[in-house]
Amino acid sequence: MNKSKTSSVLQFLLCAVVAVSGCSRKPDVISQVASVFAENSAYKISAEQVESVLKRDGKDGLPQLDKYCALVGTTEKRLAIMTTSNHTVGVGMMILDRDGYLVVGKVIDGAPAAQSGIKEGDRIINVNDKSVVGMHLPDARKLMSQNPTQVKMTIEHSEGQRAQRFDVILKPVPFEFPTVSSTLLPGGIGYLRIMSLPVGISDKVKNEMDKLVAAGSKKIIVDLRYNSNGELSELPGLLKLFVGDGKTLFSEQSDKPAYSAVYKADAQAPYSAMQYAVIVNTQTVAGAEIVAASLHENASAPVIGVKTPGQVGVQHMFTLSDGRGLKITVALMTPPSGKQLDGQGLLPDAAVIAGEQQEELLKKEWFFSPGKILPGDQYVSQAVEALAGKGK
Repeated sequence: MNKSKTSSVLQFLLCAVVAVSGCSRKPDVISQVASVFAENSAYKISAEQVESVLKRDGKDGLPQLDKYCALVGTTEKRLAIMTTSNHTVGVGMMILDRDGYLVVGKVIDGAPAAQSGIKEGDRIINVNDKSVVGMHLPDARKLMSQNPTQVKMTIEHSEGQRAQRFDVILKPVPFEFPTVSSTLLPGGIGYLRIMSLPVGISDKVKNEMDKLVAAGSKKIIVDLRYNSNGELSELPGLLKLFVGDGKTLFSEQSDKPAYSAVYKADAQAPYSAMQYAVIVNTQTVAGAEIVAASLHENASAPVIGVKTPGQVGVQHMFTLSDGRGLKITVALMTPPSGKQLDGQGLLPDAAVIAGEQQEELLKKEWFFSPGKILPGDQYVSQAVEALAGKGK
Protein backbone atom coordinates (compact mmCIF):
# COMPACT_ATOMS: atom_id res chain seq x y z
CA MET A 1 0.00 0.00 0.00
CA ASN A 2 1.13 3.50 -0.72
CA LYS A 3 2.02 5.11 2.58
CA SER A 4 1.71 8.66 1.33
CA LYS A 5 -0.09 11.72 2.53
CA THR A 6 -2.28 13.00 -0.22
CA SER A 7 -1.93 16.47 -1.72
CA SER A 8 -4.42 19.24 -1.16
CA VAL A 9 -5.77 18.51 -4.61
CA LEU A 10 -6.08 14.84 -3.66
CA GLN A 11 -7.86 15.78 -0.42
CA PHE A 12 -10.36 17.80 -2.44
CA LEU A 13 -11.02 14.92 -4.82
CA LEU A 14 -11.39 12.42 -2.03
CA CYS A 15 -13.60 14.59 0.16
CA ALA A 16 -15.93 15.61 -2.67
CA VAL A 17 -19.43 14.18 -2.55
CA VAL A 18 -19.54 11.40 -5.13
CA ALA A 19 -22.55 10.15 -7.05
CA VAL A 20 -22.60 6.65 -5.66
CA SER A 21 -25.03 4.72 -3.50
CA GLY A 22 -24.87 5.37 0.22
CA CYS A 23 -23.44 2.74 2.50
CA SER A 24 -26.82 2.34 4.15
CA ARG A 25 -28.17 0.65 0.99
CA LYS A 26 -25.45 -1.98 0.81
CA PRO A 27 -25.18 -4.18 3.94
CA ASP A 28 -22.22 -6.11 2.47
CA VAL A 29 -20.33 -2.86 1.96
CA ILE A 30 -21.16 -1.79 5.50
CA SER A 31 -19.54 -4.98 6.79
CA GLN A 32 -16.45 -4.40 4.65
CA VAL A 33 -16.10 -0.78 5.76
CA ALA A 34 -16.55 -1.81 9.38
CA SER A 35 -13.87 -4.48 8.99
CA VAL A 36 -11.41 -2.08 7.35
CA PHE A 37 -11.86 0.40 10.19
CA ALA A 38 -11.59 -2.17 12.96
CA GLU A 39 -8.41 -3.68 11.52
CA ASN A 40 -6.62 -0.57 10.22
CA SER A 41 -7.85 2.67 11.79
CA ALA A 42 -5.43 4.74 13.83
CA TYR A 43 -8.22 5.21 16.34
CA LYS A 44 -9.65 2.70 18.79
CA ILE A 45 -12.92 1.86 17.10
CA SER A 46 -14.87 -1.36 16.81
CA ALA A 47 -16.67 -2.85 13.83
CA GLU A 48 -19.95 -2.56 15.75
CA GLN A 49 -19.45 1.18 16.22
CA VAL A 50 -18.78 1.64 12.52
CA GLU A 51 -21.82 -0.39 11.49
CA SER A 52 -24.04 1.58 13.86
CA VAL A 53 -22.94 4.92 12.41
CA LEU A 54 -23.23 3.80 8.78
CA LYS A 55 -26.66 2.22 9.20
CA ARG A 56 -27.89 5.44 10.79
CA ASP A 57 -26.21 8.06 8.57
CA GLY A 58 -24.87 6.24 5.52
CA LYS A 59 -21.61 7.52 4.03
CA ASP A 60 -22.33 10.94 5.54
CA GLY A 61 -21.44 9.39 8.88
CA LEU A 62 -17.87 8.57 7.87
CA PRO A 63 -16.40 11.88 9.11
CA GLN A 64 -17.72 11.01 12.57
CA LEU A 65 -15.36 8.05 12.52
CA ASP A 66 -12.40 9.74 10.82
CA LYS A 67 -12.55 13.40 9.77
CA TYR A 68 -10.34 12.71 6.73
CA CYS A 69 -12.12 9.51 5.72
CA ALA A 70 -13.95 9.30 2.40
CA LEU A 71 -15.72 6.76 0.25
CA VAL A 72 -15.05 7.44 -3.41
CA GLY A 73 -16.14 6.03 -6.76
CA THR A 74 -13.80 4.24 -9.12
CA THR A 75 -13.25 7.36 -11.25
CA GLU A 76 -12.38 9.54 -8.26
CA LYS A 77 -10.07 6.81 -6.96
CA ARG A 78 -8.28 6.68 -10.29
CA LEU A 79 -7.87 10.44 -10.32
CA ALA A 80 -6.63 10.36 -6.74
CA ILE A 81 -3.92 7.88 -7.63
CA MET A 82 -2.88 9.98 -10.62
CA THR A 83 -2.32 13.06 -8.46
CA THR A 84 0.36 11.28 -6.45
CA SER A 85 2.64 11.39 -9.49
CA ASN A 86 5.65 13.71 -9.55
CA HIS A 87 4.35 15.27 -12.73
CA THR A 88 1.37 17.40 -13.66
CA VAL A 89 -0.40 17.06 -16.99
CA GLY A 90 -1.24 20.35 -18.63
CA VAL A 91 -0.02 23.16 -20.85
CA GLY A 92 1.91 24.99 -18.13
CA MET A 93 0.35 28.39 -17.63
CA MET A 94 -1.62 30.20 -14.97
CA ILE A 95 -4.63 32.18 -16.24
CA LEU A 96 -6.12 35.17 -14.45
CA ASP A 97 -9.53 36.81 -14.88
CA ARG A 98 -8.68 40.49 -15.24
CA ASP A 99 -10.77 43.44 -16.47
CA GLY A 100 -12.97 41.30 -18.71
CA TYR A 101 -10.08 39.42 -20.26
CA LEU A 102 -8.40 36.10 -19.55
CA VAL A 103 -4.78 37.06 -19.00
CA VAL A 104 -1.75 34.78 -18.82
CA GLY A 105 -0.34 35.30 -15.33
CA LYS A 106 2.63 32.96 -15.42
CA VAL A 107 4.21 30.50 -17.85
CA ILE A 108 6.35 27.53 -16.81
CA ASP A 109 9.62 27.20 -18.67
CA GLY A 110 9.69 24.22 -21.01
CA ALA A 111 5.93 23.58 -20.86
CA PRO A 112 3.80 23.66 -24.06
CA ALA A 113 2.58 27.23 -23.51
CA ALA A 114 6.13 28.59 -23.26
CA GLN A 115 7.26 26.57 -26.29
CA SER A 116 4.40 28.10 -28.30
CA GLY A 117 5.60 31.63 -27.58
CA ILE A 118 2.98 32.55 -25.00
CA LYS A 119 4.25 35.09 -22.46
CA GLU A 120 3.11 36.66 -19.22
CA GLY A 121 0.55 39.39 -19.81
CA ASP A 122 -0.79 37.92 -23.06
CA ARG A 123 -4.56 37.89 -23.48
CA ILE A 124 -6.54 34.82 -24.54
CA ILE A 125 -9.07 35.93 -27.17
CA ASN A 126 -10.54 32.67 -28.47
CA VAL A 127 -10.61 29.11 -27.21
CA ASN A 128 -11.50 26.40 -29.71
CA ASP A 129 -12.70 29.12 -32.12
CA LYS A 130 -15.08 30.61 -29.55
CA SER A 131 -14.55 34.09 -28.09
CA VAL A 132 -13.75 34.15 -24.39
CA VAL A 133 -13.62 37.94 -24.08
CA GLY A 134 -15.85 38.76 -21.13
CA MET A 135 -16.15 35.09 -20.19
CA HIS A 136 -15.52 34.11 -16.58
CA LEU A 137 -12.59 31.78 -15.93
CA PRO A 138 -14.61 28.73 -14.75
CA ASP A 139 -16.62 28.77 -18.00
CA ALA A 140 -13.46 29.18 -20.05
CA ARG A 141 -11.85 26.23 -18.29
CA LYS A 142 -14.78 24.03 -19.29
CA LEU A 143 -14.28 25.14 -22.86
CA MET A 144 -10.56 24.40 -22.67
CA SER A 145 -11.16 20.90 -21.35
CA GLN A 146 -13.60 19.81 -24.08
CA ASN A 147 -10.83 17.97 -25.90
CA PRO A 148 -8.38 16.39 -23.43
CA THR A 149 -5.70 15.95 -26.12
CA GLN A 150 -5.39 19.55 -27.32
CA VAL A 151 -6.79 23.06 -27.08
CA LYS A 152 -6.73 25.77 -29.75
CA MET A 153 -6.25 29.37 -28.64
CA THR A 154 -5.98 32.80 -30.20
CA ILE A 155 -3.46 34.82 -28.22
CA GLU A 156 -3.05 38.59 -28.22
CA HIS A 157 0.44 39.84 -27.43
CA SER A 158 1.06 43.55 -26.87
CA GLU A 159 4.34 45.43 -27.19
CA GLY A 160 4.01 49.11 -26.56
CA GLN A 161 0.93 50.28 -28.43
CA ARG A 162 1.04 47.44 -30.95
CA ALA A 163 -1.00 44.25 -30.48
CA GLN A 164 -0.39 41.09 -32.43
CA ARG A 165 -2.61 38.02 -32.53
CA PHE A 166 -1.56 34.48 -33.30
CA ASP A 167 -3.11 31.03 -33.07
CA VAL A 168 -1.61 28.14 -31.14
CA ILE A 169 -2.60 24.52 -30.62
CA LEU A 170 -1.50 23.33 -27.20
CA LYS A 171 -1.24 19.64 -26.36
CA PRO A 172 -1.16 18.85 -22.63
CA VAL A 173 1.92 16.91 -21.60
CA PRO A 174 3.38 15.73 -18.29
CA PHE A 175 5.75 18.30 -16.85
CA GLU A 176 7.36 18.71 -13.47
CA PHE A 177 6.71 21.73 -11.31
CA PRO A 178 9.84 23.07 -9.66
CA THR A 179 9.93 21.51 -6.20
CA VAL A 180 13.12 22.94 -4.68
CA SER A 181 15.00 26.17 -5.25
CA SER A 182 17.58 28.25 -3.42
CA THR A 183 19.17 31.66 -3.45
CA LEU A 184 21.72 33.57 -1.42
CA LEU A 185 20.40 36.51 0.60
CA PRO A 186 22.40 39.54 1.76
CA GLY A 187 24.60 38.72 4.73
CA GLY A 188 25.29 35.20 3.49
CA ILE A 189 22.00 33.73 4.66
CA GLY A 190 20.84 30.89 2.46
CA TYR A 191 17.22 30.61 1.37
CA LEU A 192 15.88 27.13 0.59
CA ARG A 193 12.34 26.78 -0.71
CA ILE A 194 10.80 23.30 -0.63
CA MET A 195 7.47 23.45 -2.44
CA SER A 196 6.45 19.78 -2.25
CA LEU A 197 7.85 16.43 -1.14
CA PRO A 198 7.84 14.13 -4.18
CA VAL A 199 9.91 11.01 -4.68
CA GLY A 200 13.59 11.98 -4.89
CA ILE A 201 13.20 15.21 -2.91
CA SER A 202 16.24 14.43 -0.72
CA ASP A 203 18.63 14.47 -3.68
CA LYS A 204 17.16 17.72 -4.95
CA VAL A 205 17.44 19.37 -1.55
CA LYS A 206 21.02 18.14 -1.19
CA ASN A 207 21.95 19.70 -4.54
CA GLU A 208 20.56 23.08 -3.47
CA MET A 209 22.14 22.87 -0.02
CA ASP A 210 25.52 22.10 -1.58
CA LYS A 211 25.20 25.31 -3.62
CA LEU A 212 24.45 27.35 -0.50
CA VAL A 213 27.31 25.78 1.46
CA ALA A 214 29.71 26.42 -1.44
CA ALA A 215 28.62 30.06 -1.37
CA GLY A 216 29.56 30.28 2.30
CA SER A 217 26.14 30.01 3.94
CA LYS A 218 26.03 28.84 7.52
CA LYS A 219 22.51 29.99 8.28
CA ILE A 220 19.57 28.70 6.24
CA ILE A 221 15.92 29.69 5.93
CA VAL A 222 13.80 26.65 5.06
CA ASP A 223 10.59 27.90 3.47
CA LEU A 224 7.74 25.38 3.60
CA ARG A 225 4.81 27.60 2.69
CA TYR A 226 2.19 26.05 0.40
CA ASN A 227 3.86 22.66 0.81
CA SER A 228 0.87 20.33 0.99
CA ASN A 229 1.86 17.54 -1.38
CA GLY A 230 4.16 14.79 -0.33
CA GLU A 231 5.29 11.21 -0.13
CA LEU A 232 5.72 10.29 3.53
CA SER A 233 8.30 7.69 2.58
CA GLU A 234 10.62 10.59 1.67
CA LEU A 235 10.54 12.23 5.12
CA PRO A 236 13.25 10.17 6.88
CA GLY A 237 15.77 10.67 4.08
CA LEU A 238 15.05 14.38 3.89
CA LEU A 239 15.36 14.98 7.63
CA LYS A 240 18.57 12.94 7.81
CA LEU A 241 20.22 15.69 5.78
CA PHE A 242 19.69 18.13 8.64
CA VAL A 243 19.55 16.00 11.80
CA GLY A 244 22.20 13.54 13.03
CA ASP A 245 23.43 11.91 16.26
CA GLY A 246 20.80 9.19 16.08
CA LYS A 247 18.07 11.59 17.19
CA THR A 248 14.40 10.79 16.71
CA LEU A 249 13.18 12.41 13.52
CA PHE A 250 9.46 11.75 13.97
CA SER A 251 7.06 8.96 14.87
CA GLU A 252 3.89 7.42 13.53
CA GLN A 253 1.42 6.46 16.23
CA SER A 254 -1.57 4.20 15.83
CA ASP A 255 -3.96 2.06 17.82
CA LYS A 256 -2.81 -0.72 15.48
CA PRO A 257 0.84 -1.64 16.26
CA ALA A 258 1.53 -2.62 12.66
CA TYR A 259 1.19 1.03 11.62
CA SER A 260 3.31 2.50 14.43
CA ALA A 261 6.94 3.42 13.75
CA VAL A 262 9.79 5.55 15.05
CA TYR A 263 12.25 7.07 12.58
CA LYS A 264 15.81 7.82 13.72
CA ALA A 265 18.58 9.93 12.27
CA ASP A 266 21.95 8.53 11.26
CA ALA A 267 25.06 9.19 13.31
CA GLN A 268 26.07 12.05 11.02
CA ALA A 269 24.14 14.46 8.85
CA PRO A 270 25.79 16.56 6.12
CA TYR A 271 24.18 19.84 7.21
CA SER A 272 23.62 19.37 10.95
CA ALA A 273 26.11 22.14 11.82
CA MET A 274 24.01 24.79 10.08
CA GLN A 275 21.59 27.12 11.84
CA TYR A 276 18.01 27.11 10.62
CA ALA A 277 14.79 29.08 10.65
CA VAL A 278 11.59 27.59 9.21
CA ILE A 279 8.74 29.43 7.50
CA VAL A 280 5.21 27.96 7.53
CA ASN A 281 1.68 29.09 6.74
CA THR A 282 -1.87 27.72 6.71
CA GLN A 283 -1.03 25.61 3.66
CA THR A 284 1.99 23.92 5.19
CA VAL A 285 0.44 20.49 5.58
CA ALA A 286 1.22 16.93 6.60
CA GLY A 287 4.83 15.95 5.84
CA ALA A 288 5.86 19.61 5.68
CA GLU A 289 4.42 20.17 9.16
CA ILE A 290 6.55 17.30 10.45
CA VAL A 291 9.68 18.65 8.74
CA ALA A 292 9.10 22.03 10.40
CA ALA A 293 8.40 20.50 13.82
CA SER A 294 11.41 18.18 13.64
CA LEU A 295 13.78 21.01 12.71
CA HIS A 296 12.27 23.10 15.48
CA GLU A 297 12.86 20.44 18.11
CA ASN A 298 16.08 18.86 16.82
CA ALA A 299 17.89 21.89 15.40
CA SER A 300 16.40 24.69 17.55
CA ALA A 301 15.01 26.27 14.39
CA PRO A 302 12.60 29.12 15.15
CA VAL A 303 9.28 28.74 13.33
CA ILE A 304 8.12 31.86 11.49
CA GLY A 305 4.64 32.43 10.09
CA VAL A 306 1.18 31.31 11.16
CA LYS A 307 -0.25 28.18 12.77
CA THR A 308 -0.33 25.15 10.49
CA PRO A 309 -3.53 23.10 10.01
CA GLY A 310 -2.46 19.99 11.92
CA GLN A 311 -3.30 17.54 9.12
CA VAL A 312 -0.74 14.90 10.02
CA GLY A 313 -2.62 11.70 9.31
CA VAL A 314 -1.06 8.80 7.42
CA GLN A 315 -3.75 7.57 5.09
CA HIS A 316 -4.27 4.43 3.05
CA MET A 317 -6.77 3.69 0.30
CA PHE A 318 -8.58 0.35 0.58
CA THR A 319 -10.55 -1.11 -2.35
CA LEU A 320 -14.02 -2.48 -1.59
CA SER A 321 -15.66 -5.35 -3.47
CA ASP A 322 -17.83 -2.96 -5.51
CA GLY A 323 -14.76 -1.15 -6.81
CA ARG A 324 -15.05 1.94 -4.66
CA GLY A 325 -12.19 3.16 -2.55
CA LEU A 326 -12.21 3.79 1.18
CA LYS A 327 -9.57 6.17 2.46
CA ILE A 328 -8.91 6.10 6.20
CA THR A 329 -6.26 7.34 8.61
CA VAL A 330 -4.04 4.49 9.79
CA ALA A 331 -1.56 6.51 11.88
CA LEU A 332 -0.81 10.01 13.14
CA MET A 333 2.63 11.59 12.74
CA THR A 334 4.19 13.28 15.74
CA PRO A 335 7.44 15.25 16.18
CA PRO A 336 10.28 13.89 18.36
CA SER A 337 8.71 15.22 21.56
CA GLY A 338 5.55 13.22 20.90
CA LYS A 339 3.48 16.41 20.94
CA GLN A 340 0.14 15.84 19.26
CA LEU A 341 -0.19 18.04 16.16
CA ASP A 342 -3.33 16.39 14.78
CA GLY A 343 -5.99 19.08 14.66
CA GLN A 344 -3.76 21.36 16.71
CA GLY A 345 -1.11 22.41 14.24
CA LEU A 346 2.34 23.84 14.82
CA LEU A 347 2.44 27.24 16.50
CA PRO A 348 5.03 29.75 15.24
CA ASP A 349 7.63 31.28 17.51
CA ALA A 350 7.25 34.53 15.59
CA ALA A 351 3.82 35.23 14.09
CA VAL A 352 3.56 37.05 10.78
CA ILE A 353 0.59 39.28 10.10
CA ALA A 354 0.66 40.05 6.39
CA GLY A 355 -1.89 42.15 4.55
CA GLU A 356 -4.56 40.49 2.43
CA GLN A 357 -3.08 41.92 -0.75
CA GLN A 358 0.36 40.58 0.09
CA GLU A 359 -1.01 37.12 0.87
CA GLU A 360 -2.93 37.07 -2.40
CA LEU A 361 0.22 38.02 -4.33
CA LEU A 362 2.20 35.25 -2.65
CA LYS A 363 -0.48 32.71 -3.43
CA LYS A 364 -0.62 33.63 -7.12
CA GLU A 365 3.12 33.93 -7.64
CA TRP A 366 4.42 31.15 -5.45
CA PHE A 367 4.86 28.10 -7.65
CA PHE A 368 5.86 30.13 -10.68
CA SER A 369 8.68 32.06 -8.98
CA PRO A 370 11.22 29.47 -7.75
CA GLY A 371 14.35 30.87 -6.17
CA LYS A 372 12.86 34.34 -6.05
CA ILE A 373 12.10 36.48 -3.01
CA LEU A 374 8.96 38.47 -3.64
CA PRO A 375 9.10 42.18 -2.71
CA GLY A 376 7.81 42.95 0.76
CA ASP A 377 7.72 39.31 1.88
CA GLN A 378 7.37 39.74 5.64
CA TYR A 379 7.83 36.04 6.31
CA VAL A 380 11.33 36.09 4.87
CA SER A 381 12.16 39.40 6.56
CA GLN A 382 11.25 38.00 9.99
CA ALA A 383 13.14 34.78 9.32
CA VAL A 384 16.24 36.82 8.46
CA GLU A 385 15.84 38.75 11.71
CA ALA A 386 15.49 35.53 13.69
CA LEU A 387 18.68 34.09 12.20
CA ALA A 388 20.58 37.36 12.56
CA GLY A 389 19.93 37.18 16.29
CA LYS A 390 21.48 33.73 16.59
CA GLY A 391 25.15 33.30 17.31
CA LYS A 392 27.71 32.65 14.59
